[in-house]
Amino acid sequence: MIKISTLAVILGVMILSVVIYADEAYAGGLVKRAISTADTWLVSDIPDLPASKITSGTFAKSIISTTDTWTAAEIPSLDTSKLTTGTMATARLGSGTADSTTFLRGDQTWVKPLEEKLVDTTLGADAASIGGSWSGSYEKLKITLLSKGGSAVGIAYVRFNGDSGAASYGWNDVGIIATAVVDAQDSSDSEIQLTGTSTTAAPQVIELSVMNFQTTRKAVQSETANAEAIATNSATWLSGGTWENTSNSITQVDFPRSAGNWLSGARLIVIGIQ
Repeated sequence: MIKISTLAVILGVMILSVVIYADEAYAGGLVKRAISTADTWLVSDIPDLPASKITSGTFAKSIISTTDTWTAAEIPSLDTSKLTTGTMATARLGSGTADSTTFLRGDQTWVKPLEEKLVDTTLGADAASIGGSWSGSYEKLKITLLSKGGSAVGIAYVRFNGDSGAASYGWNDVGIIATAVVDAQDSSDSEIQLTGTSTTAAPQVIELSVMNFQTTRKAVQSETANAEAIATNSATWLSGGTWENTSNSITQVDFPRSAGNWLSGARLIVIGIQ
């Protein structure tokens, strides 16, 4: 049997231990050994902590939920000055299709320009003809031929879509050659002659304006100027012509010569207007 005196000693030690432990826990704040590591604290056991207390360190990615998507309302406005690297996706800039043929209009829509360059080609060597083709339908065409001259005197012709039929074209030209006013015409021909029946090997600039409705005859208006040598009066021509096709839009143009070649460096430019 435990003596009463011994029991009293044991109880006294236990009481003293509780007092000392409580003193350590409450007098100077919790000590590490007063916090149990055997269990996990519930969220309700943890007091609210002001954000101002978080002054160092970095949140682990796992703390931020990846199971939900933030709504637009939860994302603060971001000044564009913060975008200092990378490239904005074109879909974020406007509606429509963004590609090499479109531009971004002021109403944030990707659209094709009113005028579009369809052909820009330069002869790398002398050739009997210069031409180009494109896809798509354009109601008006602006065509420019910049010639460095010909290897022989000849007449500049124009044909469309490879058509050289004997009765596919009609034309009527008026020109000023030196001091004379001349005219020439043909209502049924295999091409439009841009300088009437006059031949030249001089450099030329030829400008065509073409009405290009698919189901009507194609009206062609042209201006041609020759660059003659000093002391020789330059020649200039105005022409009206027609391509008789009423089934197809123009998608190809060719400028052959009646004789000789276009000299290397001749340039053809075609602009389409929607």
